[in-house]
Amino acid sequence: MAKTKKFIFQPYDEITNLTLTQCAITDEPDIVVAIMGEDIPDGYEDPLFLGNKYTVVLPQIIVGYAKEVTIWFSKEVPPDTMSALIQEYFDLKFPNLEITEKSSMGVSEAGKIVILQDG
Repeated sequence: MAKTKKFIFQPYDEITNLTLTQCAITDEPDIVVAIMGEDIPDGYEDPLFLGNKYTVVLPQIIVGYAKEVTIWFSKEVPPDTMSALIQEYFDLKFPNLEITEKSSMGVSEAGKIVILQDG
C-alpha cells in the first residue's frame, strides 16, 4: 500500500494477470473512489460501482510500447480532487514519465486520452 497526505493506493490482487490499484481518499480510507488498471484487455467488465471511465495512453516509456492506464472513478468525487489523485498515482507508478511544455494531450477516440512527447 502506498499512502500520501491525501490518498491511499492499495493493490487489488484478487484478479490474476492484471495490475489493478484501488484508490481512496485518506479522510475516508474504506471508500474506493477510483480503480486504476494497467493494460486492461478488451472485454474486461467495468466495476459497476464507479460511474466514469477514461483510458490514458502514456508516451512510450519502454521502447516500442505505449502503456495504457484505464481509470474508473466515482461521479461523487470533485474534479479537482480526482485530478490530484490521478496525478499522484502517475507520479508514484511512473516516476520516469516527464510531462513538459513540449508534451501534448489529445483525444484519440471517445474516452481515450493520448499523451504525446514532442521531441
